[in-house]
Amino acid sequence: MKIKKLLDMQGATMNDVVRIMTYTTDVRFFQDALKCRAEAFGSAPIPASTLLVVSQLAWPNMAIEVDVTAMLAK
Repeated sequence: MKIKKLLDMQGATMNDVVRIMTYTTDVRFFQDALKCRAEAFGSAPIPASTLLVVSQLAWPNMAIEVDVTAMLAK
């Protein structure tokens, strides 16, 4: 919901997303991340995506972080 809200503030939608970077501290969260991504995009096309397993994220209890890049026409 945070990503959709930020996209909306820029006049963009999930259809404008061109790249997703997902960071997780445990590869076992991969299936959960895929489920969330599918729910978030609905009928929009899934853009290029990368999953990286890292030792830790910004906050001690974070398990997944998602970085999204969107492009809008001028």
